Amino acid sequence: MGVVDPVVRELPRLGRVLRVAGAPCWQVVFPAAVHEPSEGWLRDLAACDVSPTTLRSYAYDLLRWFRFLHVLGVPWERAERAHVRSFVEFLRVAANPAHARRSPNRPALGSVNAITGKPNPAAGYAPRTINHQLTVLHGFYEFGLDADLGPLVNPVPMQRAPGGGRVLAHQGPLEPVRRERRGRYRQKVPKTLRRSLTDVAADGLFSAPRSLSRRRRRGRCRVAAAQRLRLVRPGHRASRIAGKHWTRPPSSSSAGP
Repeated sequence: MGVVDPVVRELPRLGRVLRVAGAPCWQVVFPAAVHEPSEGWLRDLAACDVSPTTLRSYAYDLLRWFRFLHVLGVPWERAERAHVRSFVEFLRVAANPAHARRSPNRPALGSVNAITGKPNPAAGYAPRTINHQLTVLHGFYEFGLDADLGPLVNPVPMQRAPGGGRVLAHQGPLEPVRRERRGRYRQKVPKTLRRSLTDVAADGLFSAPRSLSRRRRRGRCRVAAAQRLRLVRPGHRASRIAGKHWTRPPSSSSAGP
C-alpha cells in the first residue's frame, strides 16, 4: 500500500478487442497477443450464458485496465490496491475517448435537452462507468485467484454489508431496498431526475394536426383494447370501429346444441 504511482494523464492506444467466431465472441489482445487469462474468464462467463454484449463491455474494461498498468510498468497479476486507487483517480478526471468521437452535429457534451430535460453524456467517465469498471476487475481477479493464474490477492475491495456479509444478502423481492454504504472507491451515483415536457412543448404536441397514420394507430389500439374486453371479434378491422361505438356481439354458445 506504500506504492507511489506516477501521474497518468493519458492511456496509450495499445492492444485491442477483437470479435471472434464461437465462444467467448470477444478477445482481448494485449499488447500484441491474445491475453490468455482474460480469454479464460470471458469463456467462463460465456458458459454461464452471459450475453455477447456484456462480454464486449467487460473486454473493453479489461483493456483499459491493462493499458493503465502498462503505463505504470506493473504486470496485471502484481497489481495492488494502491494501483486501483490511482486508476480511479485517473478515471475521475480523464476524458472518455469514446465521447470525443461523437459527431459534431450532435449536441454538446454535458448539455441538457431543453425540451425533454435529458442530459447528454459528459466529456469524462460517468460514476456508473467507474463503478462498472471496479465490478469487472473484481470478478476478473476472483477468477484469477480460483484458477491460480498468478495473483495472490484481489486488489479491488469488495463492497460489504455492515455485518461483514454480502450487500443485499437475503433481500426479499417484496421488501424495500436497504440503503447500504458504498464500497471503497465506489462513486456516488446522482439520482436521475424524471424527464418531462415543458408546457409549450406539450401544447405543440397535442395541437398538431391529426394525420391518417395517427388515426390508424389509434384505431389499432382501440381494436386491441376491445379484443381484450371481448367486445368485438378478432376479424374486425381497425378502420371499422375507429371513432365508433361498439356493441357486444351475440355469443355463439347461446344458440344451443
